[in-house]
Amino acid sequence: MHTKNCAHLDFRLDQILVQLGGGEGSEPGENTVWVTDMGLSTPTPAAVGALCDLPLHMGHPAYTAPEALKRPSLCKAPQQVDLRKMDVYSFGACLVGSLLQFPSPGWGFRKELRYYQRQRRTDWQNNFQRLDGDGQARLKLLDIARRAMQSDPSCRPTMAEIATELCTLRGR
Repeated sequence: MHTKNCAHLDFRLDQILVQLGGGEGSEPGENTVWVTDMGLSTPTPAAVGALCDLPLHMGHPAYTAPEALKRPSLCKAPQQVDLRKMDVYSFGACLVGSLLQFPSPGWGFRKELRYYQRQRRTDWQNNFQRLDGDGQARLKLLDIARRAMQSDPSCRPTMAEIATELCTLRGR
C-alpha cells in the first residue's frame, strides 16, 4: 500500500484478515494477509486540500500516532505530517496488541502500550520466556513494535524496512 503512495489512516487489529495456508497468487503453505476498510485511506504526500477539514485522529485512539492526536487537522502543518509513518505507528500498536493478547483496544490498551514503550527490553524477557521457550521471537517482534511506535515519526522505520525484518526473522 505504501509502495503505491497510499496511507490507510485507520489501521487496527480488527482490519487484518489472514488466510492460513495460502490464497490466490501465493505459494502453497504460505499465509495471505489482507488489510480491510480502506474508507479513510488517502494518497500520500496527500491530497491535502481534500483532507483539510478532517481530523488526523479519525481512527481508534489506541492505534493513533501521537502527532495525529496533537494536531487538529492535516492543514495545520501538512509538510510536517508523514501519513505513512502514522500507519507505521498503528502497525506497531497492532503488533503489541496481538503479542500481548489484548482482547480489544480501549483506553487501558493505550496505557499498556505506553507502559511497554517506557520499559527496557530486558524487563520483558522473563515474561516472554514463559510464552515461547526462550522468548526471542516475541522479543524481536516487540522490538520492531517499539521502534514503530517511537514518538518522533522520523525515528520510525518504514513499512518496507519492517517487512524486510519480518522476513529475516522468519528465515527468508
